[in-house]
Amino acid sequence: MPDITSEAKRIYYKVVRSRRRTMCIEVKDDASVIVRAPLHTAQQAVDRFVRDKAPWIVRHLARLSAQPVRQFARGESFPYLGREYSLVVESNGGWPHVQLEGDKLVACVTGDTSPGSPALKAALLSWYLDQAASVMSARVDALVRQTGLTPSRVRIRAQTRRWGSCSLKASVNLNWRLIMAPQAVLDYVIVHELCHLKRHDHSRQFWDLVASFVPDYRAHRKWLRENGARLKL
Repeated sequence: MPDITSEAKRIYYKVVRSRRRTMCIEVKDDASVIVRAPLHTAQQAVDRFVRDKAPWIVRHLARLSAQPVRQFARGESFPYLGREYSLVVESNGGWPHVQLEGDKLVACVTGDTSPGSPALKAALLSWYLDQAASVMSARVDALVRQTGLTPSRVRIRAQTRRWGSCSLKASVNLNWRLIMAPQAVLDYVIVHELCHLKRHDHSRQFWDLVASFVPDYRAHRKWLRENGARLKL
């Protein structure tokens, strides 16, 4: 695996070549670094690209390492639509469920309620997915009406690389973890993908279209860059 050294830190990265036109770098939640490059890009060019982007990579890795590991314990804070809720864990003999009660996220599970128990994790994941399906679908409907841009279908998925995507067949995918972000950030991502129905690029015209619906989109992009790593279970 190739590597470079920047700011006294060695960066190992994997190169993935495909039929794309430009290079990009992805820092994953597990701190692995992926460089995506066109098929015939020389390794020297990849190395130079990574070296140029090294300060950004180092900052991103530092933010990841500063994120606490989730314990799934009583009193731990969990985000939902941009607010933090303190976890309350209760044992019951019925069907596991989770609900919001004021500033509390109350998880009722059967059996093991110790920190990190599979039953507790499963209940929380199920609740987040249910909320994502309901809330995000409603926001898509509202923003389709606002923008006049209608996808062929919308899927809410577990995506590891992206917050959203739009295919050439007008199918929009959204990352369920966006349910943890503020609604304004969620709305920005939805509008971003809807705008790709008109322009499948990130040209000036594309960003002008986004800005016509979300004038402060830069603030939401910045929020995701700085906070996206903590939007996870």
